[in-house]
Amino acid sequence: MGDNKKAVAERKLRHSRRPDPRKSVMKNANRIHPQGNKPAPVQQPQTARPSAPELLAADWRSVTGVKQPQTARPSAPARKIQTGLSGQYIAKEFKLISLRECPIPNALSICETPPQAAEYWRLNLATHPYFDSERECLAVLILNSRLRLKGHVLVSIGTIDTMLVHAREVFRTSIVAGAYAIILMHNHPSGDTSPSDSDISTTKQLIEAGKVLGIDVLDHLIMTRKTPDFPKGYSSLRELGHFPAGS
Repeated sequence: MGDNKKAVAERKLRHSRRPDPRKSVMKNANRIHPQGNKPAPVQQPQTARPSAPELLAADWRSVTGVKQPQTARPSAPARKIQTGLSGQYIAKEFKLISLRECPIPNALSICETPPQAAEYWRLNLATHPYFDSERECLAVLILNSRLRLKGHVLVSIGTIDTMLVHAREVFRTSIVAGAYAIILMHNHPSGDTSPSDSDISTTKQLIEAGKVLGIDVLDHLIMTRKTPDFPKGYSSLRELGHFPAGS
């Protein structure tokens, strides 16, 4: 009988030492930090995040219309909208610059006769990096109000017997350079300086366009190499009488 009472008392003692499950116990609250009295940090459970290739593949399937399984996936972080000039139409500021210097004798500084223009062609146009004697090339000499040479511009390069010419390209640089007058010049690879019907009609159109712009077209020279048949190596449409009277 005494033994039974003793056993019952021991069981009651053991039950009294067990923690009460109805009371909340904070984990690590009384744990001693190895380097002091600070409580050890509680580690949060880590969740698996999808990799960048998986996110790209998912976006590609959504764009191409491939059906995706209805599985929960973490939402991708919000993309930042880029600000600035990217994506906008950009205009530009222009200015006229010279490509190279062309030293000439003082006698050619004033260009008002066909021989002077022809000599300038041989000195500077025929040596131009893009000039091709086997193709028709159109150049414009730019003059100031004293008919002094300001420079030239190579306007167009065509084929062996034809070339596209438009007043827009012919007068573009002359307008920006402040030309008072211009002289048209182009070569004939065939060696014949006789003007064609197209040369004559185009010259008349450019003369009329120059009147509208206030830029005089003084002459149009057809250049070639000097031969016994064409000893001067050029012909002037003004001297041939193809310029309208009073122009």
